[in-house]
Amino acid sequence: MLVRTYIDDDECSIPEIAAMAGACSGTIGREFRRLVDASVLTSRVVDGFMLVRANHQAPFYRALHDLVVIALGPAEQIGEELAGLSLDSPGT
Repeated sequence: MLVRTYIDDDECSIPEIAAMAGACSGTIGREFRRLVDASVLTSRVVDGFMLVRANHQAPFYRALHDLVVIALGPAEQIGEELAGLSLDSPGT
């Protein structure tokens, strides 16, 4: 959820995140509300869907953004993807 909102800077919905995470929409909705209540995310309702995005106005936005990038950003994602590759040459 934080990767999508803080790194990708996307606005996303509960069903989108639930599908990506393989989690229940109710669980994701509760987490969205907690993050909105804590001013980590902002929300709006469009066509009955709650959409959230990073709260750029929060005083801690830059620090949290940097932390999410370091902990969950491209380098971490690339490392996870490469971890499954074999270093052996084919045929050896």
